[in-house]
Amino acid sequence: MNLLRASCFVVSAFALACGSPEGPPATHTIEKVSGDSQSVAILGASAPLVVRVVDVADQPAADVIVKFAVTVGTGTVTATATTGADGLASATYTAVTDAGARRVRAQITEGQLFFDLRVASGPVAGIVAVQGQDQGANAGAVLPIQLGAKLVDGWGNGVPGMQVAWSVMSGGGALAADTTVSDANGVAKVLRTLGARAGGQFVRAIAVGAGDTALFHSTAKKPMTVLAGGNNVPERCTSDLWVAGSYAYTGTWGDCGGQGPPA
Repeated sequence: MNLLRASCFVVSAFALACGSPEGPPATHTIEKVSGDSQSVAILGASAPLVVRVVDVADQPAADVIVKFAVTVGTGTVTATATTGADGLASATYTAVTDAGARRVRAQITEGQLFFDLRVASGPVAGIVAVQGQDQGANAGAVLPIQLGAKLVDGWGNGVPGMQVAWSVMSGGGALAADTTVSDANGVAKVLRTLGARAGGQFVRAIAVGAGDTALFHSTAKKPMTVLAGGNNVPERCTSDLWVAGSYAYTGTWGDCGGQGPPA
């Protein structure tokens, strides 16, 4: 056997003994048992997030360390757990004061998996005008931006799926609906048509069941219509313009050099 062939034999034998260049095959697998897709109350704790670790023979693996971590959102989770004789390990997630989606990772040396949770907002504590405030449009017109009222809990989180009752307080006009439901961000919206009279107009939004109120102000404008005028004094140039009531007045000055108003 020459030196080159001997070297190849040694390398091949080493590869067979130690596995592929990418490392040895996994000896453990981690799988979810329970606790996924649950809802957690603000400042509350989840039901246990349970995993099972098994060996290559699909038998429970004891004394395997499982590391847990929050990878999306806020809150805390049990840092580590060790599998028992049944191959099971678990952790508990604890929420803070902001609602929303959460993801928790469970990891062993040979793999990882994720639990998806949601921290639910608390009960409605108030209502806030967040969209369409202080708009202006011609009397009788539809406002360009819908009125939007946000339902919030005691920590400022939007509360979805709750009713808001709408009513015109002054100025007349109409609303597209008497009640609407808050969206995923806690905002309920309605389209507003202004009344026929010019001036300030108000709409009220009430959080149904909570009783809190938000007010929306809009201004209806009367468009100016020219009833008569223009070139009334053709031999003079005009100056300033004044508006009083339903009329506009313009002053005149000079005789434009005797040539009438400039072209």
